[in-house]
Amino acid sequence: FVGCSCASDHVFHHKSTPQINGCFEMTTNNNNIDVSSDYNDETKKKQVQHKEDLGLQTFGPSISNLKPYDPSQEPIFPPDLQVNHQKYHGKSLKFVGTTVTWLQPSSLDELIQLKTRFPTAKLVVGNTEIGVETKFKNMNYPLLISTTNVPELQAVSVSDQGITVGATVTLSQMNAELKKVISSWPEHKTRVLSAIVEMLQWFAGNQIRNVASLSGNIMTASPYQI
Repeated sequence: FVGCSCASDHVFHHKSTPQINGCFEMTTNNNNIDVSSDYNDETKKKQVQHKEDLGLQTFGPSISNLKPYDPSQEPIFPPDLQVNHQKYHGKSLKFVGTTVTWLQPSSLDELIQLKTRFPTAKLVVGNTEIGVETKFKNMNYPLLISTTNVPELQAVSVSDQGITVGATVTLSQMNAELKKVISSWPEHKTRVLSAIVEMLQWFAGNQIRNVASLSGNIMTASPYQI
């Protein structure tokens, strides 16, 4: 059982009345881990402030029994990208597979031309929504256009009027830029920005935030249909 900040369908089974804040007699429905015996009276008094933290809290002292993290088992970063990553930036790319073609323009003009030429093509940034639709909903998108390499869509500008965020700026990048503004502007001007930063820590996980964009979330309106 692993805690997750994103929306999920984890099912928790209490031995007694469900108490999210109590969180001291819980098991998982997958591997039937029972941690109630590991909790002493002092631990039972400790309450979880955020339900997103239930994953770690439910292990309690028994977390020491879990297999420790071994960084040597992490997949290595591709050496070619470490050495030659710059040559891939600023270039238009095309990948052709058996069922899908992936296009990545390198300018806004090229993006407009591609969308004009292929009006039914899907625009993607982090590919989180399209990936879910193709994998779990059996949707078919034979042509995808990635917008992540378009400089005009990657900028964040700050002025006295506010902040302009490019359409392909990732949530992680936006979060970092907002924190800079919050630290330098008066509090009464940053209340909305502070609320966004507070919310982002619970939005999905780092892997998703590193690729997903604000514009992508607005356009998909998941889980709502527009």
